[in-house]
Amino acid sequence: MGTTICITGMHRSGTSLSASWLERCGLPIHAGRLITPAEGNPKGHFEDLDMARLQAQSLQRRGLGSVGWGLRGDRFLDFDPGERARAADLVAERDRVFPAWGWKDPRSVLFLEQWKALVPHLKVLAIWRPAADVVDSLLRRSRRTTNPDMRARAWPAVELWKAYNRLVVAYKLRHPSSTLLLSLDDILTHDEHVMTLIDGRFDAGLHHVPIASLYQQGLLGRAGTSRRLALLRVLTAHRGCTRLEDELCALSDRPVPAPGRQP
Repeated sequence: MGTTICITGMHRSGTSLSASWLERCGLPIHAGRLITPAEGNPKGHFEDLDMARLQAQSLQRRGLGSVGWGLRGDRFLDFDPGERARAADLVAERDRVFPAWGWKDPRSVLFLEQWKALVPHLKVLAIWRPAADVVDSLLRRSRRTTNPDMRARAWPAVELWKAYNRLVVAYKLRHPSSTLLLSLDDILTHDEHVMTLIDGRFDAGLHHVPIASLYQQGLLGRAGTSRRLALLRVLTAHRGCTRLEDELCALSDRPVPAPGRQP
């Protein structure tokens, strides 16, 4: 039995950057078929085409759209029998080739319990980012895109952020020993310690490559002083995101001890 890592989190939370970084550090994240770069991710989505297609089709079957914008509520979704068989085949194909491998897809948040049932040894790297930053990124991409599936509006985007991250919290609480919950900021500012944490917890045989060699600030739109972002912080707080952000922060695994804490 090897190591299998699912890299996931709400859309626009840094999952593509994290997947590209882990691939550079030695983790295979596809079996030869990778989704190509697009408007929202000019450096690439770093998504296994077969895994992404399986989950997109499952969402479309439910009428939720290929990226899940139509999601309502915060309950984990199930694969139907055909999807479950296809998922098992994809896992088996990759297990035969790679002693350690992973895949990245934000939509995997919605199916995490299904994946855990199929792969009992599954490790999950869940990444979160504050609601205002995510909504800001979604709105900026929405203005540029010609793909109607990628268009977003502020209120539904806030609710989607809450739904995804409530599922992240629920999964982390159910499977604490096999789940690493990390903030995007921690990955960007403590990448060497994060790699030590990932490799120590997941035993994937990775080697550290500085994330700065991959990261471009403009692509994440970290314009922390912008007027729009300030307004979105007020909006997301009003919509109840602050409490969930506090919960995510409290549950997050720390790559370095917090001030005042003993190592």
